[in-house]
Amino acid sequence: MSPSRDVAPGRQAERTLTRPELTAALAARQMLLERHALAPAEAIRRLTPLQGQDSPAPYVALAARLGDFAIEDLQAAIGRGDVVKTTLMRLTLHLVAAAEYPAYHQLARQARMRTWRRTYAHLDETAVAAELGAWLREPRSNDEIRERVGRYEGVTHDAWTPVLFARNLLALVQVPPAGYWRNRRRPSFVVDPRPLPDPVEGAMLVLSRYLAAFGPASRRDVADWAGVAQRDFAEAVARLRTVSYRDERGTELLDLPGGPLPPASTPPARAPAGPLGSAAARLRRPRANHPARGPAAEAHAQR
Repeated sequence: MSPSRDVAPGRQAERTLTRPELTAALAARQMLLERHALAPAEAIRRLTPLQGQDSPAPYVALAARLGDFAIEDLQAAIGRGDVVKTTLMRLTLHLVAAAEYPAYHQLARQARMRTWRRTYAHLDETAVAAELGAWLREPRSNDEIRERVGRYEGVTHDAWTPVLFARNLLALVQVPPAGYWRNRRRPSFVVDPRPLPDPVEGAMLVLSRYLAAFGPASRRDVADWAGVAQRDFAEAVARLRTVSYRDERGTELLDLPGGPLPPASTPPARAPAGPLGSAAARLRRPRANHPARGPAAEAHAQR
């Protein structure tokens, strides 16, 4: 669903939100007050991309939030292409709902592409993107990418410059079984077939998803989370319909109209029980017609 493009006339600070109120809002939006019945891709869409540096972390995150979740559910979503694993925000690995990956990639690459265009001003960006994109329709390893990209004039032959050259220019995703539980194989990469949105349209979608999952939040919160400059979503802020609050320090906080704001008296988010936590225990417990699950890891905070 596309975010509203209505311009909010003269946003006014409606009220000051206390820290307990903001904590309750975050817990509700991060699905930590009650379990939900959602498919993995839809849960990830609502939560925003899940950190995937440690391969079990997204599984534990979903097990803590969904009512009947099994490792096989997320692996099947990755195998079908509903969820993809990729280097995304802050140049770290995430699992993202595939249909919205182009918008996240478009926003995350803006500052890096400004550097790319200065560094490789002698290259024809459109021609290079078409050439590399055609080559990356087939799975390629990082070593293959280094060798291929290293042919372009001005690309240094260190370990990561050629890889980042390709990852910034193109929307690359890892090929399954990348993203599977406890997968430790070296990944292969292909170009995602979906077109990139207009930068402002992409930023509006990402901003709307962030506020739905983490709001109310300041512009700096959004920039720090996405690893981008505030200028990269400034027009999105102007065009997206939002409401304003203040925190106790007077900082403006943006939110979507109608975003949940539970009272400060809302019970705290469910805490992990025991040394491995309740989410880990849920991953261990077999479901009918499913094999037993493997060992679990500690849950990682999403913010």
